Amino acid sequence: MEHCLFVSGENVKEVWLETLLKVLLYGIDIKTEYDKPDEPASKDATVMIEIINPIENPIMIKGKKTYLITSKYGNQYLVFGHPADLYLIESIKGGYIEEMLDGTNDHLIVESKTSFPYSYHDRIFNYTTYGKEDYSKKRYRYMIRKLNSNYLPRIDQIEYIIQKLKESPYSRRAQAITWRPYSDPYHSDPPCLQRVWCRIINGSLIMETTWRSRDLFKAWSANTNAMLRIQIYIARKLGVSVGSYIDISNSLHIYGKDLKGLKDLLVRIYKKGDFNSKILKLLTDCIYNELRVGNICQI
Repeated sequence: MEHCLFVSGENVKEVWLETLLKVLLYGIDIKTEYDKPDEPASKDATVMIEIINPIENPIMIKGKKTYLITSKYGNQYLVFGHPADLYLIESIKGGYIEEMLDGTNDHLIVESKTSFPYSYHDRIFNYTTYGKEDYSKKRYRYMIRKLNSNYLPRIDQIEYIIQKLKESPYSRRAQAITWRPYSDPYHSDPPCLQRVWCRIINGSLIMETTWRSRDLFKAWSANTNAMLRIQIYIARKLGVSVGSYIDISNSLHIYGKDLKGLKDLLVRIYKKGDFNSKILKLLTDCIYNELRVGNICQI
Protein backbone atom coordinates (compact mmCIF):
# COMPACT_ATOMS: atom_id res chain seq x y z
CA MET A 1 0.00 0.00 0.00
CA GLU A 2 1.18 3.52 -0.81
CA HIS A 3 0.18 6.92 0.43
CA CYS A 4 1.30 9.06 -2.54
CA LEU A 5 0.47 8.29 -6.18
CA PHE A 6 0.96 9.99 -9.54
CA VAL A 7 -1.21 9.50 -12.63
CA SER A 8 -0.67 11.07 -16.05
CA GLY A 9 -2.77 10.62 -19.17
CA GLU A 10 -4.11 12.27 -22.28
CA ASN A 11 -7.73 12.79 -21.24
CA VAL A 12 -10.22 12.69 -18.38
CA LYS A 13 -11.59 9.27 -19.32
CA GLU A 14 -8.18 7.57 -19.17
CA VAL A 15 -6.93 9.17 -15.98
CA TRP A 16 -10.15 8.60 -14.01
CA LEU A 17 -10.16 4.87 -14.68
CA GLU A 18 -6.42 4.53 -14.09
CA THR A 19 -6.67 6.47 -10.83
CA LEU A 20 -9.57 4.33 -9.60
CA LEU A 21 -7.53 1.18 -10.15
CA LYS A 22 -4.35 2.60 -8.61
CA VAL A 23 -6.15 3.79 -5.48
CA LEU A 24 -7.79 0.36 -5.19
CA LEU A 25 -4.49 -1.44 -5.62
CA TYR A 26 -2.11 0.81 -3.75
CA GLY A 27 -4.16 3.08 -1.50
CA ILE A 28 -4.24 2.70 2.26
CA ASP A 29 -7.22 1.36 4.21
CA ILE A 30 -8.50 4.07 6.54
CA LYS A 31 -11.72 5.03 8.30
CA THR A 32 -13.52 8.34 7.73
CA GLU A 33 -15.60 10.63 9.92
CA TYR A 34 -18.68 9.72 7.84
CA ASP A 35 -18.52 5.93 8.22
CA LYS A 36 -21.17 3.93 10.02
CA PRO A 37 -19.83 1.34 12.51
CA ASP A 38 -20.47 -1.61 10.20
CA GLU A 39 -19.03 -0.05 7.02
CA PRO A 40 -15.61 -1.13 5.68
CA ALA A 41 -12.67 1.25 5.59
CA SER A 42 -12.10 3.49 2.60
CA LYS A 43 -9.31 3.21 0.06
CA ASP A 44 -7.31 6.44 0.26
CA ALA A 45 -4.20 8.10 -1.18
CA THR A 46 -2.63 11.47 -1.80
CA VAL A 47 -2.71 11.78 -5.58
CA MET A 48 -1.39 14.14 -8.24
CA ILE A 49 -3.14 13.75 -11.60
CA GLU A 50 -1.92 15.30 -14.86
CA ILE A 51 -4.36 15.54 -17.77
CA ILE A 52 -2.37 16.56 -20.81
CA ASN A 53 -5.27 17.34 -23.18
CA PRO A 54 -8.22 17.79 -20.82
CA ILE A 55 -10.80 19.06 -23.34
CA GLU A 56 -10.11 16.43 -25.98
CA ASN A 57 -11.99 13.15 -26.39
CA PRO A 58 -15.40 14.10 -24.93
CA ILE A 59 -17.98 11.39 -24.34
CA MET A 60 -19.37 10.18 -27.67
CA ILE A 61 -22.43 8.14 -28.62
CA LYS A 62 -21.28 4.75 -29.95
CA GLY A 63 -17.85 6.27 -30.40
CA LYS A 64 -18.95 8.43 -33.34
CA LYS A 65 -21.47 11.14 -32.48
CA THR A 66 -20.81 13.91 -29.99
CA TYR A 67 -22.88 13.45 -26.84
CA LEU A 68 -24.25 16.77 -25.58
CA ILE A 69 -25.75 16.56 -22.11
CA THR A 70 -28.61 18.92 -21.32
CA SER A 71 -28.78 20.29 -17.79
CA LYS A 72 -31.99 21.05 -15.93
CA TYR A 73 -31.44 24.69 -16.90
CA GLY A 74 -31.58 23.83 -20.60
CA ASN A 75 -27.87 24.34 -21.31
CA GLN A 76 -25.98 21.75 -23.34
CA TYR A 77 -22.44 20.65 -22.55
CA LEU A 78 -19.71 18.48 -23.95
CA VAL A 79 -18.73 16.21 -21.09
CA PHE A 80 -15.26 14.83 -20.48
CA GLY A 81 -14.97 11.46 -18.78
CA HIS A 82 -16.00 7.84 -19.00
CA PRO A 83 -19.48 7.05 -20.42
CA ALA A 84 -19.94 4.42 -17.70
CA ASP A 85 -19.63 7.10 -15.00
CA LEU A 86 -23.30 7.62 -14.24
CA TYR A 87 -22.56 9.95 -11.33
CA LEU A 88 -20.86 12.33 -13.76
CA ILE A 89 -23.77 12.28 -16.21
CA GLU A 90 -26.37 12.86 -13.49
CA SER A 91 -24.35 15.70 -11.93
CA ILE A 92 -24.22 17.59 -15.22
CA LYS A 93 -27.92 16.98 -15.81
CA GLY A 94 -28.62 18.23 -12.29
CA GLY A 95 -26.98 21.60 -12.94
CA TYR A 96 -23.56 21.16 -11.34
CA ILE A 97 -21.76 23.27 -13.94
CA GLU A 98 -24.25 26.13 -13.48
CA GLU A 99 -23.72 25.91 -9.72
CA MET A 100 -19.99 26.40 -10.26
CA LEU A 101 -20.02 29.02 -13.05
CA ASP A 102 -23.28 30.90 -12.50
CA GLY A 103 -23.90 30.53 -8.78
CA THR A 104 -27.39 29.07 -9.16
CA ASN A 105 -27.32 27.80 -5.56
CA ASP A 106 -25.59 30.78 -3.94
CA HIS A 107 -28.86 32.00 -2.42
CA LEU A 108 -29.03 28.83 -0.33
CA ILE A 109 -25.88 29.72 1.59
CA VAL A 110 -27.80 32.08 3.87
CA GLU A 111 -31.31 30.69 3.42
CA SER A 112 -30.49 27.11 4.38
CA LYS A 113 -28.56 28.13 7.53
CA THR A 114 -26.73 24.80 8.03
CA SER A 115 -27.49 22.38 5.18
CA PHE A 116 -25.74 24.41 2.48
CA PRO A 117 -22.78 26.13 4.16
CA TYR A 118 -20.92 27.20 1.01
CA SER A 119 -20.77 27.09 -2.78
CA TYR A 120 -17.63 26.99 -4.89
CA HIS A 121 -18.97 29.79 -7.06
CA ASP A 122 -19.36 32.04 -4.03
CA ARG A 123 -15.93 31.15 -2.67
CA ILE A 124 -14.17 31.65 -6.01
CA PHE A 125 -16.09 34.49 -7.68
CA ASN A 126 -17.26 36.29 -4.54
CA TYR A 127 -14.70 35.48 -1.85
CA THR A 128 -14.68 36.99 1.60
CA THR A 129 -12.82 35.96 4.72
CA TYR A 130 -15.96 36.19 6.83
CA GLY A 131 -19.48 36.23 5.39
CA LYS A 132 -23.03 36.97 6.42
CA GLU A 133 -23.80 33.27 6.74
CA ASP A 134 -21.07 32.99 9.38
CA TYR A 135 -22.46 35.92 11.33
CA SER A 136 -25.84 34.15 11.51
CA LYS A 137 -24.28 31.47 13.71
CA LYS A 138 -24.04 32.54 17.34
CA ARG A 139 -20.84 30.66 18.13
CA TYR A 140 -18.94 32.60 15.43
CA ARG A 141 -20.12 36.09 16.39
CA TYR A 142 -17.16 36.71 18.69
CA MET A 143 -15.08 36.82 15.49
CA ILE A 144 -17.10 39.79 14.30
CA ARG A 145 -16.36 41.69 17.52
CA LYS A 146 -12.67 41.14 16.95
CA LEU A 147 -12.98 42.35 13.36
CA ASN A 148 -15.07 45.38 14.36
CA SER A 149 -17.34 44.89 11.34
CA ASN A 150 -20.47 43.02 10.28
CA TYR A 151 -18.88 42.01 7.01
CA LEU A 152 -15.62 41.96 5.09
CA PRO A 153 -14.99 43.00 1.45
CA ARG A 154 -15.59 40.49 -1.35
CA ILE A 155 -13.43 39.82 -4.39
CA ASP A 156 -13.91 38.10 -7.74
CA GLN A 157 -10.78 35.94 -7.71
CA ILE A 158 -11.23 34.70 -11.27
CA GLU A 159 -11.22 38.28 -12.52
CA TYR A 160 -8.03 38.82 -10.48
CA ILE A 161 -6.42 35.79 -12.16
CA ILE A 162 -7.37 37.09 -15.59
CA GLN A 163 -6.00 40.56 -14.94
CA LYS A 164 -2.84 39.23 -13.32
CA LEU A 165 -2.04 36.96 -16.28
CA LYS A 166 -2.76 39.78 -18.73
CA GLU A 167 -0.13 41.84 -16.94
CA SER A 168 2.32 39.00 -16.40
CA PRO A 169 1.55 35.66 -18.13
CA TYR A 170 4.42 33.95 -16.26
CA SER A 171 3.30 35.17 -12.82
CA ARG A 172 3.31 32.68 -9.95
CA ARG A 173 0.65 34.68 -8.09
CA ALA A 174 -2.45 34.01 -10.21
CA GLN A 175 -4.42 31.98 -7.72
CA ALA A 176 -7.77 31.76 -5.94
CA ILE A 177 -8.51 30.25 -2.53
CA THR A 178 -11.66 29.01 -0.80
CA TRP A 179 -10.81 28.39 2.86
CA ARG A 180 -12.13 30.70 5.59
CA PRO A 181 -10.05 30.12 8.73
CA TYR A 182 -12.54 32.07 10.87
CA SER A 183 -15.37 29.62 10.26
CA ASP A 184 -14.57 26.59 8.08
CA PRO A 185 -12.75 24.61 10.80
CA TYR A 186 -16.01 24.61 12.79
CA HIS A 187 -18.34 23.55 9.96
CA SER A 188 -19.39 19.93 9.59
CA ASP A 189 -19.08 20.23 5.79
CA PRO A 190 -16.25 22.63 4.83
CA PRO A 191 -15.13 23.01 1.20
CA CYS A 192 -12.98 20.30 -0.36
CA LEU A 193 -11.48 22.54 -3.04
CA GLN A 194 -8.78 24.70 -1.48
CA ARG A 195 -6.91 26.50 -4.25
CA VAL A 196 -6.86 27.23 -7.98
CA TRP A 197 -3.54 28.24 -9.55
CA CYS A 198 -3.00 29.31 -13.17
CA ARG A 199 -0.14 30.26 -15.45
CA ILE A 200 0.41 30.67 -19.18
CA ILE A 201 3.12 28.42 -20.62
CA ASN A 202 3.94 28.40 -24.35
CA GLY A 203 0.69 30.17 -25.17
CA SER A 204 -1.53 27.78 -23.21
CA LEU A 205 -3.32 28.26 -19.91
CA ILE A 206 -2.24 25.71 -17.31
CA MET A 207 -4.59 25.19 -14.38
CA GLU A 208 -3.73 23.42 -11.14
CA THR A 209 -6.22 22.75 -8.36
CA THR A 210 -5.66 21.51 -4.81
CA TRP A 211 -8.28 19.62 -2.78
CA ARG A 212 -8.05 18.60 0.86
CA SER A 213 -10.53 15.73 0.37
CA ARG A 214 -12.18 14.10 -2.64
CA ASP A 215 -14.60 11.27 -3.46
CA LEU A 216 -12.90 9.63 -6.44
CA PHE A 217 -15.75 7.34 -7.41
CA LYS A 218 -18.76 9.68 -7.17
CA ALA A 219 -17.47 13.25 -7.36
CA TRP A 220 -14.06 13.56 -9.02
CA SER A 221 -15.27 13.58 -12.64
CA ALA A 222 -18.00 16.17 -12.02
CA ASN A 223 -15.56 18.36 -10.07
CA THR A 224 -13.06 18.12 -12.90
CA ASN A 225 -15.62 19.01 -15.58
CA ALA A 226 -16.65 22.11 -13.63
CA MET A 227 -13.05 23.19 -13.14
CA LEU A 228 -12.36 22.68 -16.83
CA ARG A 229 -15.23 25.05 -17.60
CA ILE A 230 -13.50 27.69 -15.50
CA GLN A 231 -10.20 26.95 -17.26
CA ILE A 232 -11.91 27.35 -20.64
CA TYR A 233 -13.52 30.62 -19.46
CA ILE A 234 -10.19 32.10 -18.31
CA ALA A 235 -8.38 30.95 -21.47
CA ARG A 236 -10.98 32.62 -23.70
CA LYS A 237 -10.73 35.86 -21.75
CA LEU A 238 -6.97 35.78 -22.22
CA GLY A 239 -7.11 34.71 -25.86
CA VAL A 240 -4.96 31.61 -25.29
CA SER A 241 -5.52 27.88 -25.71
CA VAL A 242 -6.40 25.45 -22.93
CA GLY A 243 -3.33 23.62 -21.66
CA SER A 244 -2.91 20.79 -19.20
CA TYR A 245 -4.94 20.40 -16.04
CA ILE A 246 -3.19 19.30 -12.84
CA ASP A 247 -5.33 17.93 -10.02
CA ILE A 248 -3.87 17.42 -6.52
CA SER A 249 -5.86 15.73 -3.74
CA ASN A 250 -4.54 15.30 -0.21
CA SER A 251 -7.11 12.57 0.37
CA LEU A 252 -8.50 10.99 -2.77
CA HIS A 253 -10.72 8.20 -1.58
CA ILE A 254 -13.24 5.52 -2.42
CA TYR A 255 -15.67 5.00 0.44
CA GLY A 256 -15.94 1.46 1.73
CA LYS A 257 -19.71 1.50 1.25
CA ASP A 258 -19.17 2.20 -2.48
CA LEU A 259 -16.79 -0.67 -3.23
CA LYS A 260 -19.57 -2.95 -4.45
CA GLY A 261 -20.84 -0.26 -6.82
CA LEU A 262 -17.31 0.20 -8.10
CA LYS A 263 -17.05 -3.54 -8.73
CA ASP A 264 -20.19 -3.37 -10.87
CA LEU A 265 -18.69 -0.48 -12.85
CA LEU A 266 -15.44 -2.35 -13.47
CA VAL A 267 -17.40 -5.40 -14.63
CA ARG A 268 -19.27 -3.30 -17.21
CA ILE A 269 -16.08 -1.67 -18.45
CA TYR A 270 -14.20 -4.98 -18.57
CA LYS A 271 -16.93 -6.66 -20.61
CA LYS A 272 -16.95 -3.80 -23.12
CA GLY A 273 -13.17 -3.84 -23.42
CA ASP A 274 -13.26 -0.06 -23.09
CA PHE A 275 -9.70 0.60 -21.93
CA ASN A 276 -6.11 0.87 -23.20
CA SER A 277 -3.24 -1.53 -22.55
CA LYS A 278 -2.07 0.31 -19.43
CA ILE A 279 -5.55 0.06 -17.91
CA LEU A 280 -5.72 -3.63 -18.87
CA LYS A 281 -2.52 -4.29 -16.92
CA LEU A 282 -3.91 -2.51 -13.84
CA LEU A 283 -7.26 -4.23 -14.17
CA THR A 284 -5.56 -7.62 -14.41
CA ASP A 285 -3.45 -6.84 -11.33
CA CYS A 286 -6.59 -5.80 -9.51
CA ILE A 287 -8.42 -9.01 -10.39
CA TYR A 288 -5.63 -11.23 -9.09
CA ASN A 289 -4.62 -9.16 -6.09
CA GLU A 290 -7.24 -10.38 -3.64
CA LEU A 291 -4.93 -9.92 -0.65
CA ARG A 292 -5.03 -6.15 -1.10
CA VAL A 293 -8.50 -5.41 -2.38
CA GLY A 294 -10.48 -8.41 -1.18
CA ASN A 295 -13.04 -9.66 -3.68
CA ILE A 296 -13.87 -6.22 -5.01
CA CYS A 297 -12.17 -6.73 -8.37
CA GLN A 298 -13.01 -10.36 -9.02
CA ILE A 299 -14.68 -10.47 -12.42
